[in-house]
Amino acid sequence: MSLPGPSPANSPAQNYAAIGAAFDLLDNLQQQGRNLSSAIDSLGHSAAQADSLLRAGIDEEAAARQAAVSGLGRTIDSAFLAALTALLATDQPGECPAAFTGGPLGTTASTSPLDPAGSTPFAFGRAYAVTGGGTIAPRVAIRWDLDAIYVLRTRYWRIADVLDPNNNAVDIGIQWLDQAGGDAGSALVARDSNLRVQDGPRTVSVRVPSPRGAGPVIAPPAGAHSWRPFLRAYGSDGATGVSLLGARDVTFAGLYAPDVSAIAARLGTVEGQLAAGLPLTAPILPSYAVADLPRPGRRGRKAFASDGRAPNAAGLLEAANAGTGVEVTDNGRAWVIAGTNQQVQA
Repeated sequence: MSLPGPSPANSPAQNYAAIGAAFDLLDNLQQQGRNLSSAIDSLGHSAAQADSLLRAGIDEEAAARQAAVSGLGRTIDSAFLAALTALLATDQPGECPAAFTGGPLGTTASTSPLDPAGSTPFAFGRAYAVTGGGTIAPRVAIRWDLDAIYVLRTRYWRIADVLDPNNNAVDIGIQWLDQAGGDAGSALVARDSNLRVQDGPRTVSVRVPSPRGAGPVIAPPAGAHSWRPFLRAYGSDGATGVSLLGARDVTFAGLYAPDVSAIAARLGTVEGQLAAGLPLTAPILPSYAVADLPRPGRRGRKAFASDGRAPNAAGLLEAANAGTGVEVTDNGRAWVIAGTNQQVQA
């Protein structure tokens, strides 16, 4: 923007007016500069406020993320602990109710877990209390393997007696499942009739599959793909504690722990004979014809002279060449009839 400056050709009044207009323009520019500076300061303040709000938002988000991570960590830890407990106690319903189901047989292996409120400490250990009649079984089934050997084990006791003696039993069995997890039948392994509180804990161990020729016969029906043990308690007015219900793979246990029951029975017989002062077995003497007896000279040896002439009650020997046999002893000089100093004769 340009203004006409003072000129000698102008009148003094014109020059004064030009100078005044220049000062007015300068004042206006100074005011605009002050306004611009104020606007810049205001913008800087707004930027600082925005930066402060942004930092506060970032800090709040970081705190929320940290809280979420910590909560997730606690959740993961709890889930890991629960999974580890389930892994280690899959045969103990009292310790890990989540690994068991109380649903009726005929459902899939993926059934609802037991109510943890049923886990109760008892004098015999922690167990799951089945109130009234009911069934309990592991939620995870075992795939059937023709070459595998399992031992089904369960431990249970009455918490409250059943009043009706005709409806007072505990059944141990196997449920067979098809490939889709559906029911493929069941087999009764053992039945405990008229179980009472005073009987205390009962333990049942059964091999699966059953040994050849042994009963009950435990073999899968056609279409069975997997199996799981179950315990069924009868009696609506009773209660049963179950501390153990599961199966362990013992396929290779026999390689390192052979069946020693026959040896144990034999040792028991030997111990009994020793305690009674009886010989372990009836001694059998070496048998010779009189002419074939070994050369005497080792005192204390015994033998049986198969054709030796035995004495009768009067001390008379049997007829010559008609001996029926006699026990003989080596006295160091000759073979003599046991209990005498009479040399054996044929």
